[in-house]
Amino acid sequence: MPRVEITHEDVLRALEDFPPPPATAHLLARLRRVGHMLTLDLDRSVHGLAVSYAQVEVMELLDARPTIHGGEIARQLRITRQAAHRLIKQLELGDLAERQPFDGFMRPVVLTEAGRKRLALARPALEGIFLTIERLEKDDRRALGRGLRVLEDALVPRVERWW
Repeated sequence: MPRVEITHEDVLRALEDFPPPPATAHLLARLRRVGHMLTLDLDRSVHGLAVSYAQVEVMELLDARPTIHGGEIARQLRITRQAAHRLIKQLELGDLAERQPFDGFMRPVVLTEAGRKRLALARPALEGIFLTIERLEKDDRRALGRGLRVLEDALVPRVERWW
């Protein structure tokens, strides 16, 4: 088989067939739009259950880890402790969660029976959004997951130790 020489110009011509990556400002605008649309759809899906999607996220954590406390909820969801406290308070007011007595180390938050029932209703209400994401091509989902993970890791604040 004869050897084919590929020149630099051949490579440049081949690359012209591929669109350039979007500018950072366009990526950021698209991320904001998609994030906003997703937040609205998630909240609309559970609105009839008198909870927000953020509250459902907390209830999912409480269901998975029955002895979790507010600070850990904040860390897991990457929100402030104050925001986690507000979400827990909202769940308590709806009798969906309750704080356990202080055990000397922490004050765990647990789902009530009403909270478990509400979470069981919320899961199927969110299926439409999950199906929308699952309908993406497998390679697109994989690339999206990889890109979002890299971006999330890059955005996590680096804590400077003072000691």
